[in-house]
Amino acid sequence: MRYLKLIFLPLLCPILANAQKLPSVQKESLRAPANIKIDGKADEWDSQFKAYNHATELFYTIANDDDDLYLAIRVTNSRAIDKIINGGITFSFKDPLNKKATPLTITYPLILKPDWNKATGALYRKTISTDTLRTWNDNLERVSKEIRIQGCSAISDSSISLYNEYGIKAKQQFDVNKTWTYELAIPLKYLSHLINNDGELKYNIKVNGIAKKDQGAMVDGKQVSVDDPRIQEMMARFAAEGHVFQSYNYSVSPTDFSAIYKLAKP
Repeated sequence: MRYLKLIFLPLLCPILANAQKLPSVQKESLRAPANIKIDGKADEWDSQFKAYNHATELFYTIANDDDDLYLAIRVTNSRAIDKIINGGITFSFKDPLNKKATPLTITYPLILKPDWNKATGALYRKTISTDTLRTWNDNLERVSKEIRIQGCSAISDSSISLYNEYGIKAKQQFDVNKTWTYELAIPLKYLSHLINNDGELKYNIKVNGIAKKDQGAMVDGKQVSVDDPRIQEMMARFAAEGHVFQSYNYSVSPTDFSAIYKLAKP
C-alpha cells in the first residue's frame, strides 16, 4: 500500500469577541501616535485596532502623520497567520485619475517555501516560553528580509531590503499568545500622486494565499503537485468527510478588501 502524506492547515480558531464590535473597514482618519515605532508590537496603538475585516481575518489600523502613512495589522487566528506568513500581504493604492495605471503595491512578508517551518514552526505549540518566542521571532526576521514593491517610479527595484534607504519600514512579530502583529510605514512622498484633492487614498489590502505551485504532498517519498490525480482523489474523499478540503481551498485562495482612507490633518 502506498504511503500518502498530506499537509493541510488547521481548523479555524475562535474569533475574539471584540471583532464583532468593529467595522469591516476603517471609517475614520487618524493621526499616528507621536511615539510610533515600527517594531511589530503595536504598543503605541494600545493594542486597539480600528477595524476587523472578516474576509481577510485581519484587525487593522491606518494612520498618518505629516511624513508617513502607517498600517498596523494583528491576526489571532492560527490558520490565517499560516496563510499570511506563507503568502504575504499586499497593500496597494490606485491612481484616482488614471484607472489604467499600474497600482503602487507593497508586499510583505516574503518568505521562501524552505523557510516556512522556521517562521511558523512554533505556531501550534500549546505554550510558548520566553526563549522559544525570542528564537521564533529571530528566525522570522532572518527569513523575511525583503519587501516587494511595484508601481513606484522612484524605486526601480522590484524588491528592496527590509533595511532600505527609501524610508519604507516593516516589522512582524509574535507574542506569547501566538498572536501575529505587523507594522508598515510608507513615506507619503511616494503616494502623493495617488492622493485626490480631498486628501483621500483608495487602498486595497490582500492576503495573497499560498501559490498552488508551493502546495504539495508526499507520495512514495516523492514531492508531487496537488494537481496530481492521486492527490485530487484523496482530497475529494476528504471533502466528502468534512472540512479538510475546505482548509486547502482556504490556503490557496486570496482574500482582499478595498476602502478609502482620508489623511488626518494636524
